[in-house]
Amino acid sequence: MHPEVKPLSIPETDKHRIMEVLIFKTNASKQSEVSRLQNLLSRFAHIIEVSVDLEDCDKVLRIVGNNPSPTQIQLLVSSLGLTCLEMED
Repeated sequence: MHPEVKPLSIPETDKHRIMEVLIFKTNASKQSEVSRLQNLLSRFAHIIEVSVDLEDCDKVLRIVGNNPSPTQIQLLVSSLGLTCLEMED
């Protein structure tokens, strides 16, 4: 099983909103970094789910939320000393 951050619970009021998924390439390499990412990003009500695939070569960070800002995510991740680059579809 891939080490990843457990999804945050979705409040009942948010279940009917349109969710957006953002995908980022990161340099996270340790579970402790993933935990720090989850702790930081879970503070924002519009971010519903955070996961990182440490086994993927791109260390993919996946964010599900209500209109999350890619720029804000990149700034938050970089504040932890990690790199974060949005991956295009």
